[in-house]
Amino acid sequence: RGVAGVLPIGLGLALAGAQLVPTLELVPRSVRAAPGFHFASTGFQLAELTGVLLRQGFGGAAPLYLGPVVIAIVGAALLLGQKGAVLRSLWMTLAMGALMLSLGARTFLYDVAYVLVPGFPTFREQERFALVVALAAAALAADGATMLAAFWSSDEQRRAVRSVLPYLAGVTLAVLIAGLALAGFPSQGQG
Repeated sequence: RGVAGVLPIGLGLALAGAQLVPTLELVPRSVRAAPGFHFASTGFQLAELTGVLLRQGFGGAAPLYLGPVVIAIVGAALLLGQKGAVLRSLWMTLAMGALMLSLGARTFLYDVAYVLVPGFPTFREQERFALVVALAAAALAADGATMLAAFWSSDEQRRAVRSVLPYLAGVTLAVLIAGLALAGFPSQGQG
């Protein structure tokens, strides 16, 4: 029984050895062998956090863009959900932690990870954590969409939602126009 669990791991390491051995030999000779804190600690600027709601060109960072609809559905998941609160808490904690790590040295969490997580100082450009933020947001949005679909399953809730939709559309349009007016239209490129 014990051999059956070890055999796939051993086989995987043997197959990966063709790449692992040269990589391990190269790491000490790389410019990243001892890059230092300032080299590895880059990340998003604090102002780029607007990218969660605003797409690039309006002051946000494109990799962080989730959009207002996803944020609203995630909010619904967090507010309406009674079942699965532990799983939602896990996804939310993962999203917030990854968002903080994507800021690099601008938050305390990066310093902690830099000191405590083996291999963490080797990597720079902490923006890659935006992928984890997007994954957690997708899981929360899927949960929220499931809850909203269940909520809207009765005729009474559907009528209530239909009565609010024109107002919601008007507010959304007003916010969009105000955002465009305040931020200016994004440039179509330089050429």
